[in-house]
Amino acid sequence: MGIFLMPFALLLKFFYDFFQSYGIALILFALIIKLVLFPFSLKGKRSMIQMNLLSGKMQQLQKQYGKDRERYNLEVQKLYEKEKVNPMSGCLWSFIPILFLMVLYGIIREPLTYFMGLTMEQIQLIAQELDWQTVAVSSGWGTPAALGKGGHQGEAGPAGGRREAHLGVPERRL
Repeated sequence: MGIFLMPFALLLKFFYDFFQSYGIALILFALIIKLVLFPFSLKGKRSMIQMNLLSGKMQQLQKQYGKDRERYNLEVQKLYEKEKVNPMSGCLWSFIPILFLMVLYGIIREPLTYFMGLTMEQIQLIAQELDWQTVAVSSGWGTPAALGKGGHQGEAGPAGGRREAHLGVPERRL
């Protein structure tokens, strides 16, 4: 997944380095993604407009062949071929933005990894030096039980299960 995230993270980092504002960097990143996705959304809109234009003809076919389902479906297929319309073509273009949103979510969710280039081991060392668990509990961001307070990575917790890593998140398995 990291190989797909890195180009986007580098673009976001470029905007951040240039403007020194994470908010402006995110806004510009979103605008760039919007520009990239514009042709796809345009295709989806065109397909939707074509289907709306055919709805009158399809209603006419429904009235004409309403009782004979097979004949109606055959005539609808002929109409699609005649008008060069694919009823499923609008759906595909709607899914492409989801891929970009998943990438953006991954970058925003783990900025230390993708934005700053830190490994999980480096992040855990920083958290340990900052005594992250104590800070998180005293700030009300978590409870000692939720953060695995007082133990070390890999020790058995109170219920006999593994404690979570120093950041309060389970260890990653690669």
